[in-house]
Amino acid sequence: MSRFVRIAVVAAVLCMNLGTGACATLSPDWTGSKKKLTDTQLKYVHFLRWGEYHAASMIVEKDSREAFTNEIEALKSVRLSDYDVLETIFNATETEATITCTFSAYHMARLIEHTWLEEQVWVKDPLRGEWKVKPDIEKIREAIAEMEPAQ
Repeated sequence: MSRFVRIAVVAAVLCMNLGTGACATLSPDWTGSKKKLTDTQLKYVHFLRWGEYHAASMIVEKDSREAFTNEIEALKSVRLSDYDVLETIFNATETEATITCTFSAYHMARLIEHTWLEEQVWVKDPLRGEWKVKPDIEKIREAIAEMEPAQ
């Protein structure tokens, strides 16, 4: 067995036995791009959770920003209570990522928690290296509508 094959077998066994932690060490984040995305996404969720929608809008990609800011009034009646990242998938060049996550929130007038699944598309500005989100505005509208009290 060649040295390369032995190394590949050992790496495969490590990944199977130690889970994703060992695999992560085999594909390091040399550019820091993945960490920057994680940090930016956490900041975005923090702003949403604490009602800082104008600050959150600065993390929204320019083409989606107006549609996002149009939802701010509706968002003011909603409180984000929980959030969980389920999966993050990067494209080959790490300039775009899709993050699958769940949000839990409630409407202030109703106080019944609603949870929904969302796929966020994130793009990295090639010049500045900053990550921006393209929120699914329709999904946000649907979630708010489901939480609103019946009239």
